[in-house]
Amino acid sequence: MTKQMFVAVVLCGVVLCASALAQDGIVSIDHVTGSITPQTLYASPAHVVSIRYNLLANEPPGIFPPYYWVGSNGFEIYSPDGADWNYFEASDGPLFLQLGPTVVRYRRYFVFDGSTWSLSGDYGQDPPGGSSGPASRAGFHLGTAEFASQDGYVGGEDNDIALYLEFGSNLADDGLTLCLDSCASFVAWEWTKGSEDYPLWDNGLGVNGPRCWEIHKCPNCCPGWCAETVGNITFSYCGQAQYHLCAIADPACWPDMTYRLAPPYDNGNYGTVDPESGLWTWSGPTVPQTGSLSIEFLVSYQGFDYPERFVLHVTVAATGCDCCEGRVGDANHSGEDEPTISDVSALIDHLFISRVGFDCYREADINQSGGLDPYTDDITISDVSMLIDYLFITGQQGMTLPECP
Repeated sequence: MTKQMFVAVVLCGVVLCASALAQDGIVSIDHVTGSITPQTLYASPAHVVSIRYNLLANEPPGIFPPYYWVGSNGFEIYSPDGADWNYFEASDGPLFLQLGPTVVRYRRYFVFDGSTWSLSGDYGQDPPGGSSGPASRAGFHLGTAEFASQDGYVGGEDNDIALYLEFGSNLADDGLTLCLDSCASFVAWEWTKGSEDYPLWDNGLGVNGPRCWEIHKCPNCCPGWCAETVGNITFSYCGQAQYHLCAIADPACWPDMTYRLAPPYDNGNYGTVDPESGLWTWSGPTVPQTGSLSIEFLVSYQGFDYPERFVLHVTVAATGCDCCEGRVGDANHSGEDEPTISDVSALIDHLFISRVGFDCYREADINQSGGLDPYTDDITISDVSMLIDYLFITGQQGMTLPECP
């Protein structure tokens, strides 16, 4: 081991790792996705850090072509205040993808238990996320082995992106910090080009050392509701209310928004919301026969509810409750008083196939088990049997269907 390498190992033997060695080119952070400013990130499931290699070729002319191969690269992620990075992964960039067949690459991930580093499972196995402050760290080591000389990549001032490091951040960690740094405490720090010259580590801000970001749950891309803050809907008690909620936001910040009823409206008495489409549906006995009220909805992501609520003004009118006319049996609500096999099919479809509701439950409740206000649970196989009996067994001459309530 050279004196230079010995210094590197000693410096990185402490918990905080950095390398400030001979400048034979620069290895630096080139770009970070999801950044608000160079030192802030918005909470996102994935941040991609591009690591660029700008290494200088200085082999003696006529002896070797100006080629490089990379012997070992170490990076670590940690939080000084307990933020969680969820995962830490690495993948080859364009520069590494062009390495020849004699350069063998392998990945190793490490975890820090508060005092020592240990290998995280087998080669290529991701380390767990961390949430225990300064004692929680994860590391990545990309190793290469050159089994035949001069099969690396051509050296030069701009060697392209060598690899990508990925990690995720949480909305719950708003205001906390995540840091990425070069690290050699779990492997020898060996950026090489056939010798033991070391490039300068640049954190992307023009200096050596860690690159730290403060996590923010909502920058300038907070979701906004597509409709007005207050929507209005009027519907009949005997029908079904539907309203399509909609929110828009920068997909990089909020890639998978979900919708839900806001408390206390999420107690089951105010219908359901499809979490992905935002379709709100309300029907049944919990709906008041008449009156006006306001219902509030939330858009969420990663368990974080955006504080601005969508308020829907609902006016319920009793008109339309006379949807049942004459006798019961018009389950498909075709308007015909005399039931047909299509009405039997509608009952069977509701019970055993699509579970789609009825426009008029009073017509579908053949045996009137639900009284004046029947709903889904009142529609049973007994109603199917009674309608089949009327149509095909006892027949119209031997039995009659009940009048609408």
